[in-house]
Amino acid sequence: MPENRNRGLVFPLLLILIGAVLLLERLGLWSLNWARLGQLWPLILVFLGLEILLRHTRVGGVVSLLVALSIVALVAILLFSGGPRQVDYTRETFSYPLEGLKAASVRLEVGVGQLEVSPLEDSDQVLEAEIQHGNATRLIREISEKDQEIRVALKTTGGSQAWNPLGRSVEEDWRIGLSTQIPLSLEINSGVNRSRLELTGLKLKRLALNAGVGETEVTLPEAGTYEVSIKGGVGAVKVKIPESMEARIRVDGGLGAVDIGERYEQQGKYYVTKGYARADDKADIEVDGGVGAITIR
Repeated sequence: MPENRNRGLVFPLLLILIGAVLLLERLGLWSLNWARLGQLWPLILVFLGLEILLRHTRVGGVVSLLVALSIVALVAILLFSGGPRQVDYTRETFSYPLEGLKAASVRLEVGVGQLEVSPLEDSDQVLEAEIQHGNATRLIREISEKDQEIRVALKTTGGSQAWNPLGRSVEEDWRIGLSTQIPLSLEINSGVNRSRLELTGLKLKRLALNAGVGETEVTLPEAGTYEVSIKGGVGAVKVKIPESMEARIRVDGGLGAVDIGERYEQQGKYYVTKGYARADDKADIEVDGGVGAITIR
């Protein structure tokens, strides 16, 4: 009988740890270094091994608790120890002309750092990018054009020196501008970062957001018909839907919390605004919750 009481303690301890850290960070009581935290993902394997190893032992619960507390102490040391070290950065700029194009598809794969996406006003470019990254990484551009549609994929690779437990993390800085003149499909795969996506004015057709570790803020366009897919990560995702847009939101499970605004009525698996069925400007949104908080207003 004692064995049954000890089963399943490791993963609840992991969830408690994640929740406590996120709460302290949100309250401003703990300045969390997301870059370093993201490099500690192998701890998941450690907790999984503990779960298997200690499942059938009488003292498994006590041992699990002691090990978990030791890991917390180690993580705290790694997150806050070490002084600054000199980091060499490279800043690259990239743009592509709008002339002759009728549609665009853009994929961004962002590593450790911050991302800002904004509309290009009165520009003859379909995309303008300014990306700062460490010299240990390399920016990869994949560009193709067919039938007056451009496909652009940007990502960084390498980065074996991106993090040093006793030094300062090397953070990337992405600044992306997108044209407001042609239909756009946008895919963003986040790593460990802070993201701000200001999509007002874009002729958005589809947004696929795979949130990683960190905080993401999204402001959707105020007109048009588009689809949005959000896969939550570890952290907070805040989505703002303009009042001029009607919306239908479907929420699938996750370990985190999903907060939907008051103007949405629950209809089975969906949350729907009153004017959605007859609206010309509307958004279809699917949310796959992760470990963290997703807020939609």
